[in-house]
This record gives sequence, C-alpha cells and structure tokens, in this order.
Amino acid sequence: MNFSEFHARFKKTERGGINVGFNWTRMEDEEWTISTSSTKSQSELGKLYIPRYVAEGVELVGYKDQGARPLTVEEAAKSLQGWPRLSSDIITGYISDFNRCSPPIKCVFPAYRISDDEKLLLDGTHRAIALFQSNLDFELCLATVQGPICEDALSDMHYWVSEKR
Repeated sequence: MNFSEFHARFKKTERGGINVGFNWTRMEDEEWTISTSSTKSQSELGKLYIPRYVAEGVELVGYKDQGARPLTVEEAAKSLQGWPRLSSDIITGYISDFNRCSPPIKCVFPAYRISDDEKLLLDGTHRAIALFQSNLDFELCLATVQGPICEDALSDMHYWVSEKR
C-alpha cells in the first residue's frame, strides 16, 4: 500500500478515520513504508495496542498522565467497566452488527509499528475490542506504518519514547 492509498482510506473525515496525533505531512515527505499483513488469530488481535491509557488499575487517563500505559485490545476487552458509557455502547453495537454477519468478519485497520512484535492501532479501537469480545471467526488486515518512534511522528509514542516500559 502506498501513501495515497493509505491516506484515502484512513484520513479523518466526519465518518471516522485516524484521529490520533498522526503526522501525515512527515509521513508523506519522508516516504514511510506501509506494509500489509493478515491474521485470523484471536491472540494476535488481543496483543495489539490501542490509543487508550490507564494508570493504577482501570481508570482511563491521557497518554502523558503520570503512570499512563497503553492498553492492548485484550486488556481493554476485559476492563470496559472503567470506560465511558458511550464507548461501551459503541462496542456493544459493533458486537451486534458482527453477530448479524456471516463469518469470517473482515476488517482493515491502520496501525503503527513499534517493534517487530508490537503495533499500535491508529483507528478501529471500538471495532477491534468488539471483534475480540465476539469470539467470531475473522480476517483482519493491518496496514502498518513503519515510521520513527518519536512524538513528532505520532503523539502516542510518548509512552515508548519516555522509556516508561
């Protein structure tokens, strides 16, 4: 996938798209690589990081808050009681939608490569959690950006850059 295809598919619009602090201009100027991969593995889906952060338990916090660490899809799926009701309702709605479809459920999400085995979803958090909770067969395609690990590229890199791990 090239920049133009990625941008057309995932740019922020009224209907969705990447809304985290993503540096589209730098991506285009530096020609970051975008790779695609597929999985049908519940375990792999569960290991994806999402741009939601907790500190001391299940309380959602900002990515720069003291003690903030990113959640994985699996962790989020198990701790929705700490989430705003609107998010829980959205996830429940997606689960209902998925249950009305014939498996496998097919989804395409943008992600950001953190390391060889770590990726952060750039969009699709609610759908990813719903997919994980549904336990339905799925085919997930990830369009993964391979950019620098710095906050100027993606503000959510704060956790990885500040070596809180």
